[in-house]
Amino acid sequence: MICNASRGDPFFESFSDFPRDKKGEIPQQRVTDVLTNPIYTGHICSQTYKIHWLKAQHEPLVTIETFDKVQERRQGVAKAPKRKNIGNDFALRGFVCCADCGVPYRSSWATGRDKRYPYYICQTKGCDSYGKSIARDKIEGDVGALLKALQPSASLIQLATAMFRKAWDARAEHAKAMVASAKREAQRLEKEIDAVLDRIMAASNATIIQRYENKVEDLERQKALILEKTANSRVPHGSFEEKLELALTFLANPWK
Repeated sequence: MICNASRGDPFFESFSDFPRDKKGEIPQQRVTDVLTNPIYTGHICSQTYKIHWLKAQHEPLVTIETFDKVQERRQGVAKAPKRKNIGNDFALRGFVCCADCGVPYRSSWATGRDKRYPYYICQTKGCDSYGKSIARDKIEGDVGALLKALQPSASLIQLATAMFRKAWDARAEHAKAMVASAKREAQRLEKEIDAVLDRIMAASNATIIQRYENKVEDLERQKALILEKTANSRVPHGSFEEKLELALTFLANPWK
């Protein structure tokens, strides 16, 4: 949401209750202020009061990770727009392979006299089927007919349930390990912050003090980012049974 605003004011102007200046306009500086203010991550920063990434009480609108990406985008060089992904027009792109070489088919549109035609094509040089194409509607129709005929057996359901349980438990254990590791790192950073603060209290040179304060700000931001990731690295949401039901529903009717 916020990244779109970097292209200008129209995004904010689409909200009638967004604050405007005396002319009823939203200046570009206001947009910049929003993009660069850590308050939207749920933290308070103030150079005046020497507050660095203090956890606030309000709910964040964006994560620190997203905030950092916005700053990198603002400070980085402009990138060329992405090429249109024609794979969106081909449901089996990356799944169907050439029968001769085993390499996934490429997809393309061929221009005829009156219309364009979608094809899957082998583009592996040296393959006997190199340059040969198959109409998209034909191959996707055949795959659709195959999917409609698929009916999972009882043993497949049992196997899928066992695999799902194993993956669920592994993800939960991984999440717990990530949380424990993040807490240890946060504690380490807290000790380092305390050590730097002690150096500030003992320092008298203004330049040295400023460097220490910059170091504290960086450490506080690192700690805030780690704590944020810790909060997002919980065990999977919802119960095992709820998620398993969704997976088995898919297996019961792949075509649907």
